[in-house]
Amino acid sequence: MEIKQEVSDVAPGSAGSLTPTIQQRKINSSVAVQSGETIVLGGLIRENKN
Repeated sequence: MEIKQEVSDVAPGSAGSLTPTIQQRKINSSVAVQSGETIVLGGLIRENKN
């Protein structure tokens, strides 16, 4: 199984710009398990303080 996760956001201080900078984080995971088995994956976490 292939799992792709992505978190994108406007970089701090560039929101007022005509061409804001986008921060992007990606993670790709490849998992192989037997049929019926359970897997647990950690993900990308984002916290915004405004």
